[in-house]
Amino acid sequence: MEGRDYGDNQILQMTVQEQDGRKVRFKTDLPESGRTVVSEWMSPDDAKGGTMISWCENIRQQIDADARELVAKRKRDKDMAAAEEDVQLKEEEVVDVANPVEYATHQRDMYRDRVKILEERIHDQKGERTRMREHLEQWEKIVDSLTGEVDQ
Repeated sequence: MEGRDYGDNQILQMTVQEQDGRKVRFKTDLPESGRTVVSEWMSPDDAKGGTMISWCENIRQQIDADARELVAKRKRDKDMAAAEEDVQLKEEEVVDVANPVEYATHQRDMYRDRVKILEERIHDQKGERTRMREHLEQWEKIVDSLTGEVDQ
């Protein structure tokens, strides 16, 4: 399910308000991943209205982030398994060659293929790292706006 599939009431039903003296905070375990999301401590007066709306939107975005991460993890696992299988096949390959030139050519080609697999993995991981940095920047801005630390 995506974050947009969850209404405010549904999110608020999943949310627990914890108290610590004169402060409160929100806490929710996300439905798919089970990951716990916790807000900053705030006064009970601040834990209303706009803050609750922001909390619900934050939870929807976290649900979406978990869904994207699950898809990315499945892709990484699939790619890694395929690459490892390719490497194992090439490592296990027995070469019956008649002369040193054939053997050297075979070894060169085998390592060229392995380098290509590794370079593809690096390319995919760089793209994922870029996307994760963008998400990190978004969440840093959200945290800053919720905690009042706004750039001036």
